[in-house]
Amino acid sequence: MLQRTLKSPALATEPKKPVLIVLHQEMSTPGRVGHHLKELGYTLDARRPALGEPLPETLEDHSAVVRSEEHTSELQSHSFISY
Repeated sequence: MLQRTLKSPALATEPKKPVLIVLHQEMSTPGRVGHHLKELGYTLDARRPALGEPLPETLEDHSAVVRSEEHTSELQSHSFISY
């Protein structure tokens, strides 16, 4: 389903905004999801809020957000992330 949605003709003609990847450890990586998104032509904007890297105030400049389930407390102050 993800592949079908991201490869739709309407989306293919628009410039792709990066995908925000929220990681929680210094050595964390986007893994398979990041690899798949790169294959679809997306760039990744990896942030590690637990290490002091700020999250954007809005998602206006991003196509999507991918986050792990670890340490979600630092994300709760951002209104664009709901639980």
